[in-house]
Amino acid sequence: MEIIVDKDKKLVEVWLSRIESAKPETEAALKLIYDEYSKMKFKTVVFRRGAAGIRRKHSPPVRYRPAERDS
Repeated sequence: MEIIVDKDKKLVEVWLSRIESAKPETEAALKLIYDEYSKMKFKTVVFRRGAAGIRRKHSPPVRYRPAERDS
């Protein structure tokens, strides 16, 4: 778990690995983080690593298309 706090923007970023996301105790730890920073009027954002890589999941397939020639 990586926690990044930006005091100027009042923002807390929490980055979780796949393994951390699957653990039940992670939710309890996140609740403590939410509670602590919400008292200071910070917004908390949680980023969870998914099963597929972002490039594979969101990129269109790459296809070779030869340029058309004018005759």
